[in-house]
Amino acid sequence: MLQEVQKNGEFFNNDLNSWTTELTSLKNVILTPHIGGSTEEAQSAIGVEVATAVTSYVNEGSSIGAVNFPEVTLRGLDLDNADSVRVLYIHKNVPGVLKTVNDILSSYNIEKQFSDSRGDVAYLMADISGVDSSDIEKLYEHLEQTPYKIVTRLLY
Repeated sequence: MLQEVQKNGEFFNNDLNSWTTELTSLKNVILTPHIGGSTEEAQSAIGVEVATAVTSYVNEGSSIGAVNFPEVTLRGLDLDNADSVRVLYIHKNVPGVLKTVNDILSSYNIEKQFSDSRGDVAYLMADISGVDSSDIEKLYEHLEQTPYKIVTRLLY
């Protein structure tokens, strides 16, 4: 019956329980239970998850849990050190980028660094120390001037 309804283009209810036997006999069908993604509780949990992920990205640069973006994170940013800066550098995924960026960062102490890529986009996160507050703008401008840059952020 389901095949007939589908072939005729008729609207049918998404409650397929009455067609379970017919559907399970088809070789190209795998039936799974409803996961409850549209319940009030699930929607609330999704809202909390998204808000947490966005806050973590804005405050720390973490992209963990991203679906179509490289997943990068480092331990929490140490805000007690006035000379520390977190570099967030989203760039084209091409050879030579890390050398260029590390040349820019080489006059500072690179304490932590992580990079990941997905397709044509890569994301570098680095914590550096020994940065004088008067160097921050210059550091940002050097990173912005690279030919690979998509987005540059500095957290300090």
